[in-house]
Amino acid sequence: MKHMKRLTAVLLAMVLALGILAVPAAAGAEPGYEDALPVVLVHGIFQSEVFLQNAETGEWEKDGEGKRIQAWPPKVDIMALLPPVILPLLASLLLQHDICLTKKLGEAVLTALDGISWKADGMPKQNLQVRRFVDKNGKPMSIKELEDAGDAEGKAYIYRTLPLEEVSKKIGEDKVYFFAYDSLGNHEKITGELLDFIKGVSAKHGNSQVKIIPISLGGTLANSLIDYYYDSDLKTAGPGGKPLLHSVIYVIPALDGSRIAGDVFLKQLGTGNSYGIEGYKDLYRDMFPLLVDGYMGPLINILLRLFPKRMLLNLIDGVLDVLISKLVSYSTTLWSLVPSGDYPKAREMWLMDDAHAEVRRQTDRYYQAQLHSRDNVLEMKADGVHVYDVVEYNELLYSIAGSYKSVNSDTLIQVDSASMGGTAVMPGEALSASYVPQKPYCTIAAHKHYDGDTLANSTLDASTGILPEHTWYFKDANHERTGRNDVVLGLVSMLATADDYVDVHTYEAWPQFNYGRVPGDLKNRINDAKKADTSVFSAEDKAALEAALAKAEKTLASTVVVPGEYEAALAAMDAIMVKTGLRAAPSKPDLTETVLSAVLGFLSEALYYAYGPRGFIDPIWRIWCN
Repeated sequence: MKHMKRLTAVLLAMVLALGILAVPAAAGAEPGYEDALPVVLVHGIFQSEVFLQNAETGEWEKDGEGKRIQAWPPKVDIMALLPPVILPLLASLLLQHDICLTKKLGEAVLTALDGISWKADGMPKQNLQVRRFVDKNGKPMSIKELEDAGDAEGKAYIYRTLPLEEVSKKIGEDKVYFFAYDSLGNHEKITGELLDFIKGVSAKHGNSQVKIIPISLGGTLANSLIDYYYDSDLKTAGPGGKPLLHSVIYVIPALDGSRIAGDVFLKQLGTGNSYGIEGYKDLYRDMFPLLVDGYMGPLINILLRLFPKRMLLNLIDGVLDVLISKLVSYSTTLWSLVPSGDYPKAREMWLMDDAHAEVRRQTDRYYQAQLHSRDNVLEMKADGVHVYDVVEYNELLYSIAGSYKSVNSDTLIQVDSASMGGTAVMPGEALSASYVPQKPYCTIAAHKHYDGDTLANSTLDASTGILPEHTWYFKDANHERTGRNDVVLGLVSMLATADDYVDVHTYEAWPQFNYGRVPGDLKNRINDAKKADTSVFSAEDKAALEAALAKAEKTLASTVVVPGEYEAALAAMDAIMVKTGLRAAPSKPDLTETVLSAVLGFLSEALYYAYGPRGFIDPIWRIWCN
């Protein structure tokens, strides 16, 4: 079975009581960057290691092999969950009626996810500890200090998680820090820890200003950090009364959440007719083939018809009720991903009972931070803070969300959220000739803030975002591949090491509108080709390999991505490398899977068009009832 595509990344706060610390030398900095400011990386969801810890001994909990037990993803014994569910499932299929299936399935879900449950105050129930990059006194450790302390694996982990080596290369590893946090921890608490971490980094560098790079979920922490603490702790805390933050470089940030999270909390999944989707087409035809690779998608479509439609919808609704009311509604971090437009209704649905009083207080506070987010960013900018934004777009949301056909996104975060107000129509569509930007933040006629030849034939208008001069967009780029997207990482590194306030007009190599690129395959081909012994090749083959290699290197040397160029360079490398034996010919698709995919896909389509969006028993049931 092919893997499911992912759906849907803490006690750091120590009071600095030792006064001003010695400023570390700028070891490893390139010429011209000796006075560069320190940089704090604030990662996205599930990009820190979180382990179970014994509350009594303080030791890490370990499995039978002596390895520390990670809190996420939780280990689930599927076979142990089946017995309570199998009889209700068989009885429900036989009688075409819910025979305790919803109840038992809901209990099984809660059992499976018990390891990531929360208390009434939004704190994790289990005793969890984050692998933090701090010293024994809780003070931040730079990547250089980790290496000096013998934690080479910690250094490697940071670079694997956020491959921004170019930043370290320029300013020195002694000025690069990684703020680690539990992605499912208490959002308010983590925000306080981030504040203390930034202060700690500043103190280590002589009370200097600090640059921060909030990525994805890290954008929600930046929201609360700035709303809760900017005026009191950051605005004048830097040298000479300047803001403590020199630069904030947002990267694919969830500043107004994700519509996926909003749809989950509102129970508007891609299973029915929410957001104008008619006839449950998504549930019975489109959703699972988009979520599951291979033949499993159409197979699920067919198997769903074993249940009466009403029973199936009630089952999904019932399990979702249990999942949210008993579990997810207590996670303040997951609530931070609910868009501000969805929060009031979701709040009424899940947070109004006494059991959620403390969570409600915290999420209400964050909701205000969301509402103030764009004004807060503009205030920072007015105070001299360099604020940048890096956005990816032109993808559909994952189809689990009912709104996946109604917003332009990077698969996880909609454009409006990540870009702070940019306007985008659906992928493949264009703004109409009658389109007029609502409240454009740049009205300079010479500045072209749209991605097409004209505004009317563009997919995206950046002028409505609050930072049109400082927001870069990458088309056809996937949120989850950002860590391997060399042009995005290159831009982030450039912004992180820039001293002056640059904008989208500063560098030809970094245009405001670009395309995404994940170059790993082509890099591997280049490396293999350079190591090859070509002395045995014919002159023709050697010349062809050299030409393909030159084309590949030229392609990757450019930061301006031309659609199709990367694919052509990869194809040219593969062709000559297969011919010369440097690479095996691509294997043929598995015949069984190919046949199953074709047969089940055809059967699923035929059933939809001939039978409609309903269970097998539904027509018979209707006749019987009538």
